[in-house]
Amino acid sequence: MRDGRPTAAERAALRREVLRQAWPLVLQNLARTFMFFVDTLMIGRVGRDAMAAMGVVGPISHTLVSILTALSVGTIATVARAWGERDRARQEAEAAAGATLALLAGIPLTLLGVLVLPELARLFPVEGVPEVTGMAKDFLRFEGAALLFVCLDLAGSGILRGAGATRVTMTAGILANALNVLLNWIFIYGNLGAPRMGVAGAGLATAASMAFQGAVTFGYLWTPASPIRLRAASFRAVGRPALARLLRVTLPAALEPLVLQAGFLVYARVITLLGAAAVAAHRVALAVESLTFMGGYGFVMAGSAIVGQCLGEGRPDKAEAALGTCARLATYTMSAAGLGFLFFAPALVSIFIPPGREAEVAALAAACLAIAGLEQPFMALAMSLAGGLRGAGDTRSPVAVGVVGVWLVRVPVAWALALPLGLGLHGIWITMIVDWAVRALVFRRIVGRARWKAIKLREGAV
Repeated sequence: MRDGRPTAAERAALRREVLRQAWPLVLQNLARTFMFFVDTLMIGRVGRDAMAAMGVVGPISHTLVSILTALSVGTIATVARAWGERDRARQEAEAAAGATLALLAGIPLTLLGVLVLPELARLFPVEGVPEVTGMAKDFLRFEGAALLFVCLDLAGSGILRGAGATRVTMTAGILANALNVLLNWIFIYGNLGAPRMGVAGAGLATAASMAFQGAVTFGYLWTPASPIRLRAASFRAVGRPALARLLRVTLPAALEPLVLQAGFLVYARVITLLGAAAVAAHRVALAVESLTFMGGYGFVMAGSAIVGQCLGEGRPDKAEAALGTCARLATYTMSAAGLGFLFFAPALVSIFIPPGREAEVAALAAACLAIAGLEQPFMALAMSLAGGLRGAGDTRSPVAVGVVGVWLVRVPVAWALALPLGLGLHGIWITMIVDWAVRALVFRRIVGRARWKAIKLREGAV
C-alpha cells in the first residue's frame, strides 16, 4: 500500500474522473429533486391545504428514502473496492449481494408501506385543518406500494456507481421525471378522462415513476452493456460472508438516517404547531433549496465511489486527494446557489406561488430561502466529508456526527428559537445554519485523523 502524495498528473486525472462521474450524478439528483419540485409546483395550483398536505408528506417520505438509501451506500462501498482491485469475480459477487439484500428488504417493506406508512401522517396534524391529514395519507399509500422498486433502484444505482458508471442512472432519473410530469397532469387535475385526484393523484404519479425508474436501473444490470452484469448464476455466489460484509456497512448507514430523521420528524412537528401557512411556506422554501443541495450531492456521491476505488487500488493518498477535490467542487457549487437565494428569493418563490396569491406564505418562504443562502457552504462541506467516509466503509462516524447535529443542536435550538423566543419559522431556518456548521467542523476533525483510510472490507471487520 502506498501512502505518499499523488503526483500532479494523478491529481489532474482525479479531477477529470471526479467531473466524469459527478456530472451525470448532479443531473440525476436534480432530476430526483425535480420530482419533488414538480409535485410542489403542481399541487400549489390546487390550494394552500393541498400544499400543507405535501408539507406533511415531505418529512415522512424523506425519512423513508433516507433510510433505504443505505442499500446504495453499502453497495457503493463494497463494489467500489472490488472495482479498484480489478477482481471480476468479486465484483459480480458484491453486486449480487446488493441485489439480494434489495429483494429481501423490498418485498416486506412494500406490504408495510401500504398498511403502515399512511398512518404516520396522523403524527403531524396541522392546527385547524384536519383534512390535510387525509390528503397526506392518500399520497403515502401510493408511495408505499412502490417500495420494492425503490429498493431495486437504490441497489442498482449503488452497483453502477461503484463501477464508475453514472450515466445510466441519470438517464433513468430523467425519464422517470418526464413520466411524473405527465402523470401529475393527468391525475392531479383530471385530464384525459381521469378523475381529479389532487394530492392523491400526485402520489399515484410519484409511485408509478419510482417503479419505472427502479425497473430501468435494475433491468440494465442484466444486459451485456452493464459494467458488472448480473446473471442467475451470480446469486449462487452470494453466501453468508458476502451478505454479512455488506450488512456491516449498510446497517450503520441505515441507522444514521433513522436516528437523524427521528429528530427531523420532531423538528417537523414543531413546524406544524406554527399553522398551515408556516407548513406551506416551509415546503416551498425546501423545494427551491433542494435543487441546490441535490446538485451538490452529485459530487458527494462521486466522491464516495472514487474514494472506495482508490482504496481498493491501495492508494489512500489518491483517496484523500479525491475527497478534497469533491469537497471543494461541492462547496463552490452550493455557495454560488446560496448567493442566488440571498438576492433572488422572492422571484424563486413566485415559481410556486404566483404574485397576488397567498401573500403571507410567499413572504415567509422568501425570508426562509434568504436565510438558507448562508447555510449552503457548511452543508456542502459536511455532506462531502461524510460521503468520503461512507465510501471508505466508515458508516459509523456519520451516525455519531448526525446525532450531535440533530439531537443536540437542531431539535432543541429550533424549539427554543421558534416558540419561546418567538421567531417562528425564521428560527427554524436559522437553526439549520448552526446545525450544518457544527457538523462540518466535526467531520473535518474526523477526516484529519486519517483512520478512515485504513478500513478493510474483506472478510475482516469493517
